[in-house]
Amino acid sequence: MDKKGQKASELVGTYGFMILAITIIVAGLAYFGVVDVTKLLPKKCTLPAGIACIDQKATPNNVSLVLLNGMGYDIYVMDLNLTKCNLSNPHLLEANKMSLYQLECVNLNEGRYKTLIYFTFRRKDTNLTQTWIGELITRIPSNNTYY
Repeated sequence: MDKKGQKASELVGTYGFMILAITIIVAGLAYFGVVDVTKLLPKKCTLPAGIACIDQKATPNNVSLVLLNGMGYDIYVMDLNLTKCNLSNPHLLEANKMSLYQLECVNLNEGRYKTLIYFTFRRKDTNLTQTWIGELITRIPSNNTYY
């Protein structure tokens, strides 16, 4: 009985040590830039219920967002702000329609780009203005990366 317990503890100890060693090696490679882990991160674009972020793309000079108005009424998109990016010309977004927004940006760094989305709109029927906050996580490729 003692031999089985000893074999089991040796097996767990050996494999546990190997998993720990591999994890430390991969973390070290990522830390020193040998492995680019930003390629593994998922893209994410979220806004509060009613406005859906259908698609997004980022470059060092602009961010493109495709937004869907699912609120059931027309709105004017008054302002769309991200870190280092801005769109401030009012644009009508009809109910249940999609629209492409291209935001001009100032020198976005390549790699992971995580920012809050400040979405300011005015309802067409009531003229009330609201600002909603969402989140964008994406990857900005270098100028010589094509994918």
